[in-house]
Amino acid sequence: MAIEPRRHISRDRHDRGLRGPLLPHNVPKRTSPDEKFQAQVLMAIMQIDQQVSQLEKKLASRMKQVTFNVEAVPSKRDVVLSDGTVPMGRIERGNPDVVVLYQRAIELRSFNSGQQKHIVKDVLAELLGLLFGKDPAELDPTYQGPQLAD
Repeated sequence: MAIEPRRHISRDRHDRGLRGPLLPHNVPKRTSPDEKFQAQVLMAIMQIDQQVSQLEKKLASRMKQVTFNVEAVPSKRDVVLSDGTVPMGRIERGNPDVVVLYQRAIELRSFNSGQQKHIVKDVLAELLGLLFGKDPAELDPTYQGPQLAD
């Protein structure tokens, strides 16, 4: 049986707290807010992708050609094009089509993580609806529109 050497922790001088690591090295660290947001976007994309694949096979093949990105904030150009309101996302048509979500704009409009998940799904449904020429409610049955859920 091997005995591990004790880790040295300095004494508490001048009431500055213990010296040493905050978390043990074998414990996974917490996820950052950016990682949590990207996980929410990925979950919303997967849910909408399932709905689209059930809706039409033609849309399902077109959905595979769409690329999704997350940017921190919209550019000045995007704000000017949206008549001064801060957009939550944009579409770039091309090959492949790109759907961009703005993380900070969505985070500032949500009061909690549940509402943030709902807003992410609604914005994705709206942008994909514009891209495919469909109603957002067809792509996401839980779509509620611009009114925020309480």
